[in-house]
Amino acid sequence: MKKRKLLSVLLATSLSVSLVMPTFAADVTQSEDTANGQVASKEITTREADTEWNVDDFTYEDIQGEDGAGNSAKITGLSDSGKAKRVVNPNLVMPNETKDGKTITAIADATGTDSYGLFGAENELLTSVILPEKIETIGNFSFRNCGLEEINFPETLTTIGQAAFQTNKLKNIILPDSVTTVGGGAFASNFALEKVKISKGMTVIPATFVGCIGVNIAPSFKEIEIPEGITTIDSNAFVGNSFEKVEIPKTVTQIKGSAFMQSDQHRTLKDVVLHEGLTSIGSSAFSYTLVKKIKIPSTVTTLNKAAFNFCAIDGEKVKIYAYDKKQVGSTTKFISESDNHTTVYALTEEISRAESLNEGDYKKADWVALCTKLEAAKAIDAKEDATVEEIRQASDDLEATIDALEKKSISKVTVSPKSLSEKGGEVQVTVEGNLDENVWYVLQKKEADGSYTSVDGDVKKAGVTFSLTIPENTEKKEVTYVLKVKDREPEANADNSGYNWDGATEATITVAAIPEEPTKPTKPADPSKPTNPSEPTDSSKPSGSNDPTVSTVKVSKINLSAISKKVAAGKKIKMLVSVAPSNASNKTVEWKTSNSKYATVNQSGVVSTKKAGAGKTVTVTATAKDGSGIKASYRLSILKDFVKSIKLKAKKTVKAGKSLKVKATVKTTGKKVNKKLKWTSSNEKYATVSSKGVVKAKKAGKGKTVRITAASTDGSNKKKVIKIKIK
Repeated sequence: MKKRKLLSVLLATSLSVSLVMPTFAADVTQSEDTANGQVASKEITTREADTEWNVDDFTYEDIQGEDGAGNSAKITGLSDSGKAKRVVNPNLVMPNETKDGKTITAIADATGTDSYGLFGAENELLTSVILPEKIETIGNFSFRNCGLEEINFPETLTTIGQAAFQTNKLKNIILPDSVTTVGGGAFASNFALEKVKISKGMTVIPATFVGCIGVNIAPSFKEIEIPEGITTIDSNAFVGNSFEKVEIPKTVTQIKGSAFMQSDQHRTLKDVVLHEGLTSIGSSAFSYTLVKKIKIPSTVTTLNKAAFNFCAIDGEKVKIYAYDKKQVGSTTKFISESDNHTTVYALTEEISRAESLNEGDYKKADWVALCTKLEAAKAIDAKEDATVEEIRQASDDLEATIDALEKKSISKVTVSPKSLSEKGGEVQVTVEGNLDENVWYVLQKKEADGSYTSVDGDVKKAGVTFSLTIPENTEKKEVTYVLKVKDREPEANADNSGYNWDGATEATITVAAIPEEPTKPTKPADPSKPTNPSEPTDSSKPSGSNDPTVSTVKVSKINLSAISKKVAAGKKIKMLVSVAPSNASNKTVEWKTSNSKYATVNQSGVVSTKKAGAGKTVTVTATAKDGSGIKASYRLSILKDFVKSIKLKAKKTVKAGKSLKVKATVKTTGKKVNKKLKWTSSNEKYATVSSKGVVKAKKAGKGKTVRITAASTDGSNKKKVIKIKIK
């Protein structure tokens, strides 16, 4: 606050006159002459006198007490000198007393037609105001549209009038607990708002309290803490907010119309927590929010049909979880079903969720914990006299257990060494991830045509660490083996042509080529020994099928796989084929589909789905061309909709040795779509990424940056990359 200057007191020789000086809200200070120890008043320059606010810059009116005496006063506006000063000093400082020593306890009302309240004017706005230190009441419209950016409220304040601070630029509104009454629209349309503290002395948050109505919103107003003691949140109280989460206190009984409404262009509110004691939720109370699920107290008897208007994005209604079965059926006041929301009984909903899960997807310990909670929930559901609290507890416990489940997954497969000499040898395998004690794997050899053949069986079971013996190389070129690992036993293909290794985590092992023997020098012909022209040369020997050293090896097995079994209509997907044995003479295959109206396949194994196939399934078949008759099939589901875009959100940095979750938002053309993503890291030496987007930074990556990619698997070829710095 500004420092006030102490005016020198003039002393008369024969008469000591004490002048009555009004104090201001700003502190009064004096400058000390350190040389002689005397306090000296600082000279006031003409410029300072012209710009500093004083008691003469305001107009006043006495406040009559019950005894008729006027012991206090209220400020009614600016005097002519104050209006002139407003032009050069927008930081208003109000006096604590009038000239005649009366305490200022109020600021008068302005009229609704006063466009700039009592203290502003067109092109002459304020920046801040320091109120009288014993202020109790601020009148209606008094600081309306004044341009205020900053204000502090004294702890004597009890009442703020209607629209008192409407349409300003306030960032922080901190109401002392002495405030008991706030008028409607008191702080409306402060679009720069960031923080609001509500007084514990209030019981009602008034209509349009800090509401930002219209196309505008308060983009930085992201948090609100509503204190216990509030009973009513009135209409439009927080309209135009940017909240992400709101918890309504237990004392609140009413949430009125549009109280937390957002806008179609600005939806941020996802999480709303309500408590027992709430009785009614009004029209559009949570309109245009991102709320998808909300737990409603059993005490709510009034639910407006438009409470969640315009929240059903892409046809997905807000799901209201009720703990009282009576709330599932609509009454005249409680509308359980509308175009935007649907009400379900929480306990049976969670039981159904639990029963829909697949045991094989989770670790044994997690599954046992889930089953325990499920049985407890079923017991409460069967209990005829179960209380609302018992139902809520059982439902919430089961929900929390389900939500905490993490599917088994492999984050990384490490092979050491990754390269071997032509002799082959043993390698050590370590599998990391959210796993039980066992994994399943297959070792496949990559053939020259790009196909794969299994080595030593199609499926093996092992612990999370195991050893592999890689065969000796018998070829004059480097051989590549691919190790595919799954966290569960793979399913056999429908036609028994092998096993489905879709989604397996892979690692490669290379075996060096056989070194070529040095060429022996050719001895010159001995001229003393004549050649025998009748002796046949190698080139004159019979060739082809008559040569007993030449044999044909037929194909015995074909395996097919793809990045996904669910493909969007009108998109393409590449089939992968492996042929056994590895030394088959002819490994080429012929491709075809079961219905060319729905999908076609070229001879490179690229499947092109058609829009006419939406909702249909097709079978892709590969048949060996060597006449063996061996074939394999792969069934694809064609989905109507496809992935339009992928957005990734995560912190930009992560500490080495720590993990962070990359949140993916997949935008699609509809609900019938494959939203599964394939996650990859640009350098697994520095960081790995799980199938759920969990990035694990390694100590070796400290100071490095990795690129994490999420790619669609529905054939739409959409992908998004995010860079993460390892600290």
